[in-house]
Amino acid sequence: MGSLYKKALKWVFASGFAILCLPVGADDSVFELELNGKVIADTCEVENVQAELGKHLASKLNDELNTPEQSFEVKISKCPPENLDQRAIRVQFDGTADTQLPTRFRNEGSAENVSIRVFEKKLDGTSENVTPGSVRLIFLKNDGTGSKTLHAQIEKTGRENVGTGTVKATVSMVLIYQ
Repeated sequence: MGSLYKKALKWVFASGFAILCLPVGADDSVFELELNGKVIADTCEVENVQAELGKHLASKLNDELNTPEQSFEVKISKCPPENLDQRAIRVQFDGTADTQLPTRFRNEGSAENVSIRVFEKKLDGTSENVTPGSVRLIFLKNDGTGSKTLHAQIEKTGRENVGTGTVKATVSMVLIYQ
């Protein structure tokens, strides 16, 4: 068997294709095949969110640096019972960071020198930015639902005047299960 094995290896390396012939019938030619997989739990559902930030004058945004905030709600539903043991789901907010203000989401629309700020208001009246890649907890009720109110606004970026056009950012919400 030793010479057959060496010839097969030389052929595999020389040709780039893997065809392996092994002798059958001898007791020492029994091989094990290990198959792996994973059974996972059902996942929660997240409703798509579309937050309307409104129409704003470029001249006013140049003077005031940001627009009034708009609230929106991230809703989770149909969480299976095994997720309820955690009492919260971690949600990661992925999107492209603005080049001038990396804690903001980049405007993918046609308006120039603006970005989108997403934030969460705390009970003490302060706010905390939801930045690209950041994670927030959404606490679950016994019925498998949960929600979190967030806020967004358009902000001027840099020293240049704001250019008119559309404002849009796409943020993916990734549920993280423990």
